[in-house]
Amino acid sequence: MERQARIRWMERLIYIGGWCIAWGAILISIQSHADVTRMGRDIIGFSLFLLTPFFILFLVNNCWLVPCLLMRRRFGLYALLLLAVMGILFYFFFLQRIWVAGRLSFPAVPGTPPPPFPPNSVEPMLVVVAFLLVGFNVAVKLFFKSLHDDEVMKELEKRHLESELRCLKYQLNPHFFMNTLNNIYVLVDIDTVKAKETILKLSKLMGYVLYEAVGESVSLVREVRFLQSYMALMKMRYTEKLVVTADFPFVVPDVPVPPLLFISLLENAFKHGVSYRASSFVEVKMRVEGEDVFFSCRNSNHKCRDMLHSGVGLDNVRKRLALLYGRNYTLTVTEDKDSYSVLLIVPVL
Repeated sequence: MERQARIRWMERLIYIGGWCIAWGAILISIQSHADVTRMGRDIIGFSLFLLTPFFILFLVNNCWLVPCLLMRRRFGLYALLLLAVMGILFYFFFLQRIWVAGRLSFPAVPGTPPPPFPPNSVEPMLVVVAFLLVGFNVAVKLFFKSLHDDEVMKELEKRHLESELRCLKYQLNPHFFMNTLNNIYVLVDIDTVKAKETILKLSKLMGYVLYEAVGESVSLVREVRFLQSYMALMKMRYTEKLVVTADFPFVVPDVPVPPLLFISLLENAFKHGVSYRASSFVEVKMRVEGEDVFFSCRNSNHKCRDMLHSGVGLDNVRKRLALLYGRNYTLTVTEDKDSYSVLLIVPVL
């Protein structure tokens, strides 16, 4: 909105500057006549009178004809009314020329230069100047309208991006809570005490998702704490056959990142890379180098190939990355016989 206001003020300053130059040029051109009292007054009056109809033409064209007709593609009516306004103004000039001719008909003072605007030879020049004025006004108006339209499009694209990101996030939240509640459901039959602890941890996770991760960005410190809490919650469900390792920076930099971006990758690792019957592992690493955040997640591969490449989480990550960073990110998925790993590199916001 501020840029649009600046654009409007730039347009007005161009108009004000143009008219100041025009008035100044008139005053300079009649400066040599200022010594002659009567003729000087007549020439000054005629010169000011000469610009007044053009100023009226500019106001009518700029404030009414262009925005109400030309910008709405009513070209025929615009041209007709513009010619009508010009005709009225030229008739006004014709009447004034008769008055000026009578006022300047007295013998000229010896040594006084002729009037700068001979009343008998202004009509062709007036027509040319009138069309040049209208053309300049329309060109400036269209130029600044294009700038204004670009700003409006950027604002609409920004709002569309924000709404699409919110939509993807709203898809993620129910997906995350559904998986966690399923884990608690299984844990209730296994260990009631652990189930209660899990519900308490889940309430803290819900507090983060619902109240802290609602903006465009969150601190990486809080995001790491959220990931650690999620990993602790998941470890309570599984047996000793699951080995979970995490390598986070000892001092996490306080840099902004998109909320709930890494949890989808970690969630997929637990969902698709852990087996109750076979030994499993989940390895998580994160580091910050310069302006980039490196996040890698590696888990055991139990040959569930269809499941590994499915799910809302990974699709959401790809869509959010494309919306947030365009092509300025790296998402690499690697699969071999024993493991499945994902590497995500994103710049800080």
